[in-house]
Amino acid sequence: MRKKEVIGIDLGTTYSEMAHVTKSGAVEVIPNSDGDLKTPSVASVASGKVVIGKAAWSGFVVGRVARNHKDAGADDAADPQTG
Repeated sequence: MRKKEVIGIDLGTTYSEMAHVTKSGAVEVIPNSDGDLKTPSVASVASGKVVIGKAAWSGFVVGRVARNHKDAGADDAADPQTG
């Protein structure tokens, strides 16, 4: 009879992670596709595609910085996004 593997998923409000129990009984966190043990709990849509994790977080931070820069009264000519 084959043993079934159990995977635990922690869907946190800031980060999410997954883990499983190894054959020796130890709990092991499963790395994401970037090799990180934690994935930012962020999703966005960019150019019609769903983006999750670190890529979505990076886009959020870059967009937020650009908006804050513009909101602070920066000259549009100096803004590479609108410039």
